Amino acid sequence: MKLLERYFWVVCIVAALLGLFLPNLAAPLVKSLKFLLGTILFLTGLKLDFRVAFQELRKPWFILYAVVVILVLRPLCMYGIARQFLPPALAIGVLILASMPSGTACSPLTDIVKGNAALALVGTLVTSMFCPLTSPMIV
Repeated sequence: MKLLERYFWVVCIVAALLGLFLPNLAAPLVKSLKFLLGTILFLTGLKLDFRVAFQELRKPWFILYAVVVILVLRPLCMYGIARQFLPPALAIGVLILASMPSGTACSPLTDIVKGNAALALVGTLVTSMFCPLTSPMIV
């Protein structure tokens, strides 16, 4: 496991290249992707000290700031940049993609790179909770 953590960047590059050049290689896993991602999030959650996660929830202004940045400012900035370089229809696609919440893989990846996995978990949960409210308003 330590070897995987040390050379995680190699795994990411190889996975990206395989996804680009051999996309059908992972076709059998598509049906179980939601289950696999849920399992990863669950196992990462078991590794966390939930007292630390609850301490992160006790910072409501920081969480509100993060939600506004991730779900409002990021999409608007990305849309503004995309409008400069892409046709309007594609810029709307960038806006929609950028208005999505933090991904399920955020906590495990943060844990692998020795970041604050508790904060990443709270961020994933909170942005997923507010995304149905903010995304329609932004779009």
